[in-house]
Amino acid sequence: MILVYTLALITILQITAYVLLDKYKLKNWKYLILGLILLIDISMPPDFFIEKNPNEIVKCGNQALGIKLFFMILGGTIAIITHFIYAMVMRYRAKNKKV
Repeated sequence: MILVYTLALITILQITAYVLLDKYKLKNWKYLILGLILLIDISMPPDFFIEKNPNEIVKCGNQALGIKLFFMILGGTIAIITHFIYAMVMRYRAKNKKV
């Protein structure tokens, strides 16, 4: 469950960064935020999420692979979808304000 909480926290931070960038009129920096979040998703250390007993010998790396793929595939997809949805919502709001 900690993996889902981590993705939710990253998504909330992404939206907060986008809102602050819009507030300070730095619209082109959103791509930098998206790039940093994708970099974080790709380089997320899986050992942080695996509970290990110090006396236990780990013989299989499938847990680490699953966590790595979870962040790379699902985390990257969620970051890109959040970026596009935020951009579409802001365009829709701007279009309706002008009318």
